[in-house]
Amino acid sequence: MNGSRGRVYFHKLFSLGSLGLKDSGLFVDRIISEFLRIGEAVAGRWIQMPHGILILQMVPGQADSGAIYLYDRDQQVFYLVGFDGPEDNLTVEEFEQVMAEYGLLRFAEQPSLARAVPIPQPPAEHGRVPVEKSVTTLPGGLRLAARNCRSFPSKQGVRWYARPGIVHFSFQGCGSA
Repeated sequence: MNGSRGRVYFHKLFSLGSLGLKDSGLFVDRIISEFLRIGEAVAGRWIQMPHGILILQMVPGQADSGAIYLYDRDQQVFYLVGFDGPEDNLTVEEFEQVMAEYGLLRFAEQPSLARAVPIPQPPAEHGRVPVEKSVTTLPGGLRLAARNCRSFPSKQGVRWYARPGIVHFSFQGCGSA
C-alpha cells in the first residue's frame, strides 16, 4: 500500500522467547512494558486488540521521536512498521494520520496480514551495500559488515539491522551490561 510516506512494510524484530518472556494472554501489560523498557521509551499510543497491539514508541520528552511497532500476540513477535519515507520521527498527531491513511488498525486486528506484506529488496543492479559503507570497526579492531540489510537508527544511537533471517545485533563491551 502506498501513501504519503511511500509503501508500508513490517520488519520482524524479535520474539518473546528471545526476551525471556512468555505470553500467557493475561500479562500483556508486562510484555509491552518490558519492550518499552528495553528501548528506554514510553508509549505515545497503545492500541490493544485481541490478536495484536500497535504501539507508538517515543523517547520521553521528545514529541517528534515516535516509531510504530506491532506486536503479534498469536505468534508472540514484535515488528517495526517501516515506510519508504520517514518512519522514526513521528508525533502523536502524525501517528494518528498515518494510522488512518494506511489502515494500520487492521494489522492490529489481524497481525497475519503483516507477514504477507513483502519487504522491499534493493534494486538488482545494486545488489549489496558497498563494502566501504557497510563495514563498521569496533573498539579492539573487530570489523562488522552488514550487507543487504535495512538499517534503522534508534533514538539511543544503536542501529538495528533487518532482513529476512537477521533480526537484531547488539554488541556490548565488558562491563557495559
